[in-house]
Parts: sequence; C-alpha cells; structure tokens
Amino acid sequence: MYEIGSAKTDITCFIPDVGMMGYGIYDNRVEEIETPLHARAFVIHDPDNDTTLAFVSAEICFISPAIKRGVIEQLVQKHPQIPLSDESVMLTAQHTHSGPGGYNHYPLYNFTVPGFMPEIFNGIVGGITKAIALAYESRT
Repeated sequence: MYEIGSAKTDITCFIPDVGMMGYGIYDNRVEEIETPLHARAFVIHDPDNDTTLAFVSAEICFISPAIKRGVIEQLVQKHPQIPLSDESVMLTAQHTHSGPGGYNHYPLYNFTVPGFMPEIFNGIVGGITKAIALAYESRT
C-alpha cells in the first residue's frame, strides 16, 4: 500500500503594478487580487522500496529552473527529514497568464515585468515547499 498525502498552499505573491507573466505587454499590470493562486502538492511514499515522490501543480505561468532549484534547496535546508531530491520532485504549472511575473532568472522573461522580483520568487518557492512539506506530513 502506498502512503499518499496532499496539501494546498497560497502562492499569490501580490505586489501592485508588477507585470503579469507571459503577456509581453508592458502596460498589463497587476492591480488587485481577484482570485488567489495556489500550489497543490501530492506526496507518494512506497514503503516496500522506501521511495518517495512529490508532484506539484502551481497556478503560475511556468516552472523555471530557478524555481525548481529554490524548492529543492529549501527542502534540503528546512525539511531534511523528507527524503526528496531533484530527481523525485516534479513541479508543473497550469500556465496561467493571470499571475505575477518576475520570478525567472532569465532576462527575456522579465523584460516587460520589469525585472526579477525576489519577493515574488521567494513567495512562490516558499509556498511550493510548504505544500510539499504539508503533503508529506499528511501521508496516510
């Protein structure tokens, strides 16, 4: 029998006047929150071979390599008891353009945002990491 846990956390990261990711239009700015954004995590543990996997669906435009690295680093630092690594964590996005930009380290994606926004990056990484940790703790 697999042990499975799930969790949902907020990753809204609202900062007024930040560009929305993926539109490529400088004037398309975040003015208010209409619908919060979430990360949904599922953790699956196979006790027979002692393997653990995490799957996360985040309501953002896409998962950047920086987001994945940040989540793995936080899991190692803040939750060393969770046996996950780069190979056992799958991060996906729903590809919404209704979320903030500025969470990518590649300048081209941040051209109309404008720029990298550490607050948004840290909020998304922290929310995803929290969802994974809560899902791991809720396994049954």
